[in-house]
Amino acid sequence: MLQESVASERSPNIEWLTGAAVVGPPLRLAIVPKSDLTTRQSDFLRARMCLLQHADDEGPRHVWDHPSCRPMLLGVLAGSTAIGAIYHGGPSYACDVAWWLDSEYRGRGLGSAMVEALAAHLKSAGITGVGEISIQGRYRQQSAALVRRLKRRFAVERSSWWFLRFPDRA
Repeated sequence: MLQESVASERSPNIEWLTGAAVVGPPLRLAIVPKSDLTTRQSDFLRARMCLLQHADDEGPRHVWDHPSCRPMLLGVLAGSTAIGAIYHGGPSYACDVAWWLDSEYRGRGLGSAMVEALAAHLKSAGITGVGEISIQGRYRQQSAALVRRLKRRFAVERSSWWFLRFPDRA
């Protein structure tokens, strides 16, 4: 089970202490603005995202170095090791979200921990909803599970009017 730890001094950084859901010893997983990453961490992520094994991966790897996206980019740290990247932008009621997790860290429960930390980060930033998230690449089943997990964190009870008006969005 994931346990939320105290947020770091430099808000809106969010940290999660991974528990039994993650294979291996507990890790402190942090979501931090790209600007808070060290040059070494940022360069490491860029190098990992550019590897041939990640050529078909979607997500923030395509905008990591785009200047206009810099305020919308986040790094994912496991301890002091950069293991992933997140993009978020758009309106607070339907935030556009994309993530990338290094293949070295997939299949160990860290994606779920990352999504939990991301939900906490977005909520602390005033985000009230998540928009549609497209799923592509080799890990569709795992990504779909992560999308469902994130969307559950932003689920709201809707009146019967909503379901009558928008039955395909139930």
